[in-house]
Amino acid sequence: MAKKTSRSDSENKELHQSPCLILTDGYSIDRLAKLVSSLPIERWIYLGHNAITRLHLEQAFGSGIPRTSIVEAIDTTTNRLKPAFLNLIGKLALRNSSPLWWSTKLAAKDPHRSALFPQICLMSLGRDLLQQSKGRPTAILVENLTVWESLKDFSEDANIPIRTFSSATSRWRRPLVRRLRGVRRHFWMWRQIRSRQRELKRRGLGAIAPFEGDRTALLFTWVDHRNFTKSGAYRDPHFGPLPGHLKKRGYRITYVPRLLNSVDFGSTIDRLQRTGEAFIYPETALGRTQILRVMWQALRYRPTLPDAISLDGMNITDLVQQHVCDEWETTSHSTAMTSYYTIQMLAEAGVQPETIFYTHEGHNWSHALCFGVKQFMPHTHITAFVNLISA
Repeated sequence: MAKKTSRSDSENKELHQSPCLILTDGYSIDRLAKLVSSLPIERWIYLGHNAITRLHLEQAFGSGIPRTSIVEAIDTTTNRLKPAFLNLIGKLALRNSSPLWWSTKLAAKDPHRSALFPQICLMSLGRDLLQQSKGRPTAILVENLTVWESLKDFSEDANIPIRTFSSATSRWRRPLVRRLRGVRRHFWMWRQIRSRQRELKRRGLGAIAPFEGDRTALLFTWVDHRNFTKSGAYRDPHFGPLPGHLKKRGYRITYVPRLLNSVDFGSTIDRLQRTGEAFIYPETALGRTQILRVMWQALRYRPTLPDAISLDGMNITDLVQQHVCDEWETTSHSTAMTSYYTIQMLAEAGVQPETIFYTHEGHNWSHALCFGVKQFMPHTHITAFVNLISA
């Protein structure tokens, strides 16, 4: 009996000095502060990208428990995993190449724009931190549930004793909340598009005139208060001097503006029409059938994925699946698909410009737009504009 008690005490001591893996999702800042302060730890590490949460945690913890920064470590991990990530997305694109695929956030190959790549890097870094913290009391706070579960499994496989903490309510609520938010936001998207179409129809702007021939340029841009000078003239803060240079070379220019939600749609349309520039409003290209089709396809779409997806020796299948599910609660996929159908309807209306310029930021809507141009405007050149530099 004495021998058994001694072994148990040894195990308890080892566990007492082991790292703590804490899932922040489901905890309030106050609850996290109470939890961490009750643990016998030497330091804490925030394994996430939400700077606001991290700052709030620093304020709640005070100076009693030092935080270890992961800035340099995450930079090293990012640079190491970037080539493998680009190769992975390329393989998935070959499996799924379609307008629906290129409209997803998963199709984003730019690691700086992808929401998946940072989580992969955090998962890899988390493994290193667990190995480095073995036998050292450390609180590792993880903001992503799938990353937390992966690190938990890794510690078991690597025989690293850890203590885990998570909120039970964060598990069953998430899928339901996602779907409800998605339905609500798609309903709001439907109402907004239809409202804008009525505003355009009242102003006699419901039709699309043909626009084709040599030296014609279509510029896809964004509009808010920055697009107007004090005198009311139009200027484009996204393309800078490009429109002026094109006009000097004899190009006819038509803008395809998406009005941001920060401005009133009707009054901004009136201001645009008074500038004397030519505009094609994307809402005029979409009928009710196209809008409903976009929403239905986006809500039903599931990309074809391998049974097991690995990167740098890590199984990231669940992380990729989570990334796909994350789009359920947004209208990002549907909005991107409208770019594809806008190009289709413009082409059917006789819009076949010599070239198209768009503001390239690596977002999924631009991928869908390019896919549509290649399919419905095969003779049109596509030029991306990045920070006033054409690419």
